[in-house]
Amino acid sequence: RVLSAVRFFALSHLRARPRVSTPSGARARGARRQTSGRIKELLITGGGENVAPVPIEDALKEALPALSCAVVIGDRLKFLSVLLTLKQRANELTGSFDDALVGEAARVNPAVTTAAAAARDETWHAYVQKGLDAYNKHGAVSAAQRVQKFAILPLDFSTATGELTPTLKLKRAFVCEKHAALIKEIYTQNKSAVWLQQV
Repeated sequence: RVLSAVRFFALSHLRARPRVSTPSGARARGARRQTSGRIKELLITGGGENVAPVPIEDALKEALPALSCAVVIGDRLKFLSVLLTLKQRANELTGSFDDALVGEAARVNPAVTTAAAAARDETWHAYVQKGLDAYNKHGAVSAAQRVQKFAILPLDFSTATGELTPTLKLKRAFVCEKHAALIKEIYTQNKSAVWLQQV
């Protein structure tokens, strides 16, 4: 499934112009709604190559259905990495999400019930790494488009927590600023998957 999904997106997205994305699972106010990315979004890598993050994010979410959101990082940096959120239970009172995993995310490892636990779990690491490896092999059309590291965030995105606009567009700059310490750790640590305890 991972391989076929990546092959499909490699043909329909990564060899074409960037398009408007509809990330699965990005919701606001507890509703399971879709978000739209911006066509004009481009990352300029440390090597000077332009990379459109949205098609990569779409490919990873299609290949890994337990993911809710993916945010590719790499502007002015030496390689691409990705911040991931998992499918979690909506909290109608806060307009955000609870830590409990639901749907496909709950089935990756039934013994793991929260995003915090998933970030430290070897089964989850293998699940995500398999999707990254398939994308890097069959979806990336250049070395600059390969995603080398990932991190799982503790909570899914919403308007209530500031990562999405009222029209459910991803606020990429806000996400990068909010998780600046984690991003710094990704690019300074040797390990492939990292987890930053949120306080």
